[in-house]
Amino acid sequence: MECPQLPGDFISSLYAIAFLHDLDITHRDIKPANLVVDFTIKTSIKLFIIDFGVGKQYSDGDPLCTGFCGTEGWVAPEVADDTHWNPKSADVWAMAYTLRYLADVSDFNSIAIKTIDGFTS
Repeated sequence: MECPQLPGDFISSLYAIAFLHDLDITHRDIKPANLVVDFTIKTSIKLFIIDFGVGKQYSDGDPLCTGFCGTEGWVAPEVADDTHWNPKSADVWAMAYTLRYLADVSDFNSIAIKTIDGFTS
């Protein structure tokens, strides 16, 4: 079975999460609807993470989070199970799950990803 491939530019979203986590910022609601894509650059795309409404400052060593946070169907298993969870780990899981979803979509134009100009593609 062949692994689906993502445009290399989407991989930059993993660096964006790492950057946020280095600043002790967690998103806690990573999903396709919270990604904005700028297609205006002809040679590549630029991906932005938006909607930090349930975001939280979290330093390693802080108490783990409890309770459900995020969007059902897009959260890490430990969040869905309502156990104690690390929001940085949950962000990484949700981003990987989101990227896997996008890789499985054969026609990127068939999904609604917000674009920088405000329209959906």
